[in-house]
Amino acid sequence: MVRPPTPPAAALALALPLALLAGGCEDPGPKLTLVYMSPQGSERVLLEAARFQGGIPVHVDGAPAGWGDADGLSVQLAARFATAQARPDWRIEGAGRPPRGPDGTRIVVSFDPETGFSGVSICQGEEIGGEEIGGEGIGSETAPDPMSFRLVICDGARRAAEALATLPRPAGPETEPFRRLFSEAAAAVVEREQERRR
Repeated sequence: MVRPPTPPAAALALALPLALLAGGCEDPGPKLTLVYMSPQGSERVLLEAARFQGGIPVHVDGAPAGWGDADGLSVQLAARFATAQARPDWRIEGAGRPPRGPDGTRIVVSFDPETGFSGVSICQGEEIGGEEIGGEGIGSETAPDPMSFRLVICDGARRAAEALATLPRPAGPETEPFRRLFSEAAAAVVEREQERRR
């Protein structure tokens, strides 16, 4: 028995749900993952840095194209981190690009890190993909979507805490989705030791 051809409207009605199932399941919204937290928490590291270093530097690795230079962006992100913590005594300050190699306690924000790039690499100042950490940002014509960034607290060469965030690529650092996600990441990477043991 020969079946009659499927009418175009019926074929479309079948194809649309299949297409939605195949490509529409991925949530493009902001995501935040706490990748690592030291068993001792991270707050103690920041408290000691504020006391003995005189302040806590925030460095920016790979500032996105069109977001200004690392110096200006690090100042903005330092202010946002300080607001999220509500600890003016910590003296969180923008400090531009990361130093070569491990250098004291610091906060590093790395935008669009390469595959295999982690907070351990950031804190140790390793070369990734043949380029030393602290390179320039990706141009808008080659920038992937969504954007990702790692927010890492380094204690010398040791990683104390790390969060990974992704969101649809925002137009700039002042957009509300980025501001909100960065503030959430800044809150997530600071924990006391007793909070960690619960």
